[in-house]
Amino acid sequence: MNGKGRRVRTAIVALVLAAIVYDCFYVINETQQGVLTNFGNISPPVKQPGLHFKWPRPVSRVYKVDRRLQTLTDVSHELITEDQKNILISGYLLWRIVDPILYVEAIRTGENATERLRDLYLSGSGIVISNKARDAFISLGLEHEDLHEASRDILDSVAPVARANYGIEVLKAGIIEYTLPVENRPAVIQRMISERARIAARYRSEGEEWPYASKRWR
Repeated sequence: MNGKGRRVRTAIVALVLAAIVYDCFYVINETQQGVLTNFGNISPPVKQPGLHFKWPRPVSRVYKVDRRLQTLTDVSHELITEDQKNILISGYLLWRIVDPILYVEAIRTGENATERLRDLYLSGSGIVISNKARDAFISLGLEHEDLHEASRDILDSVAPVARANYGIEVLKAGIIEYTLPVENRPAVIQRMISERARIAARYRSEGEEWPYASKRWR
């Protein structure tokens, strides 16, 4: 029994040592950068792709940061325009991590990054939309706001904060879809129909006056 017990203990010790040695090495792949922490404190520099050594847990921990372009989509919410009308907006952000150390200090995980960026988009788009009338987004007659301008304004609001606070570069912001709340659609559609009918009537009136003017000058 003693010999068998020693063999069991030896096997257990060997497994523990193997696990510790395994935990001392980590790999950063080509799409990542690594940020190492010792006792919870970040230990620069940023780790580049390859095989690296660290102290076993809980002493050291490595955060692997994706350096590829990423997209945040389906950012939808209801906003109030300058003329106190409701509009539904769905948008997106194109972003990437450019300062891994600041990113890990402020955010740590991709889930947190998504949440912070979503909050920035909601705040930025809320400011932009609240300074425009609803008719700038819902086309009435011949008047329609260029959505590229609104998208640039949202980017100008989001990008500096994301870069300074989270180490994230926001490359592009945009509005995918804008529409009306269901309860408001019938009234606005009727306004659009009336406006187009008024424009059509004006064009018909101008067309009828043209032959009369031509005869008058003969």
